[in-house]
Amino acid sequence: MSSLLQDLKYGVRSLVRAPVFSGITVLTLTLAIGVNSAIFSMVSVIYFSDLPFQDTDDLVLIFMQNPERGVQRQTPSLPDFLDYREQTGLLRDMAALEQRAGALVDGDEPARVVIGAVTTNAFRSWGVLPTLGRGFVDGEDSPGAERAVMLSHAFWERRYGLDSEVIGREMR
Repeated sequence: MSSLLQDLKYGVRSLVRAPVFSGITVLTLTLAIGVNSAIFSMVSVIYFSDLPFQDTDDLVLIFMQNPERGVQRQTPSLPDFLDYREQTGLLRDMAALEQRAGALVDGDEPARVVIGAVTTNAFRSWGVLPTLGRGFVDGEDSPGAERAVMLSHAFWERRYGLDSEVIGREMR
């Protein structure tokens, strides 16, 4: 035990004699621990938390590839998706999702948002129901149809403070 105490005293004296080295060491350890914590938090959410869908073992993602053009993972085009949905008998239901960045202008200050354009059956096929309001109605995803918006719970809380009066409000 006495040799451990001697080693600790020697280490502390060495760190005090070289404050720049000590500072860099502490900073490096702090950054490494912070980055590790952030990465673990993301991995934990992605791999260990439950998805908000029913029957997650039955979910399938469909991608296309074109090795001649170097495309390894591409989402199907809308015509391809519609063909797959009509012709496949293996899947109970098929829904499409396209994500893109956008801006929301609703009278307040504009907000940067991630937009998920989905087919009207997406939330029904995933077994997800809206907290308030209604789900999408068949035909709202047809060209020229009036658009409907569904907000994520987190966005509704952050932007509107869980105000139920947001239902029916026009958004651009």
